[in-house]
Amino acid sequence: MSAEQREPEKREFAIRRILVAIDASLRSLAALEAAADLAAQLHAELLGLFVEDIDLLRLAGTPAAIHCVYPSASDQPLRAGQIECELRALAERARRELAGAAERAHVPWSFRTVRGQVAAEVLLAAAEADLLTLGEVGRSIARRLGLGSTARAAIAGARSSLLLVQGRIPRMQPVLAAYDRSPGAAEACRFAAHLAESTSGLLTVFLTSPSGWREPAIEAEVARLLAGMKLHVRFHWLESEEKQLFLRAVQSEHGGVLVIGGQSSYSDEQLVEKLLHQTSHPLLILGTRSNPVLLTPPE
Repeated sequence: MSAEQREPEKREFAIRRILVAIDASLRSLAALEAAADLAAQLHAELLGLFVEDIDLLRLAGTPAAIHCVYPSASDQPLRAGQIECELRALAERARRELAGAAERAHVPWSFRTVRGQVAAEVLLAAAEADLLTLGEVGRSIARRLGLGSTARAAIAGARSSLLLVQGRIPRMQPVLAAYDRSPGAAEACRFAAHLAESTSGLLTVFLTSPSGWREPAIEAEVARLLAGMKLHVRFHWLESEEKQLFLRAVQSEHGGVLVIGGQSSYSDEQLVEKLLHQTSHPLLILGTRSNPVLLTPPE
């Protein structure tokens, strides 16, 4: 059987445990709201994690650790006990925020605090969940928006699902999917279809033509993949897999979440960052274990 005639493999996804890393910052609270929305949509459990940063605790008490007191602008030594007290207060606030979000979404929840290096602890905890949620779009010293360090570590090394958000996930917009026939592309398309089926019922699929022309055989592959689903499907053809062409195509579309396979050429970090900051779409990338990775742009 030729590649054009092959039957795409159908695999179902069961997201039952959504982990959200909360530090009580505004972006992590936005991630919490998005995770709670998704948990309600998928009938999943919401798990909260607060990491006491061991590097910050180690810094406290050293000569370099100075606390500038406002408004007097006087310098005072930064003590480990002071940092521990503040971290406990932040953890308690994170727990309350999680409880409130879970109650509003009517989903079960749990919360825990761990101590360690933030990125390592988050990735370790993610191995026990189906989906990891981070509010990890940061801002550099040069005030340029970019991916935060934990987000970069998760994209590079996480084997579980990832959801990086800055705001709520649009629910009544068409879901977008990239079907480039790379390994995992069929799973990405199928997962996008499930999201669309539970929200708007609208799915737009980006297709790449090796010949530069519309190919009915590839459309037929997608139709077989989505057989039996209650969807309105529209195809958007691309003349090549060139990344700038894909970026422009995404920019031209109105819609919600964009789903990409984890082994697609569209899932590299540079293009991901451009998609986040040059389009209005949340971005979902299937991870190395065929788990979903969801990133959303800042509002």
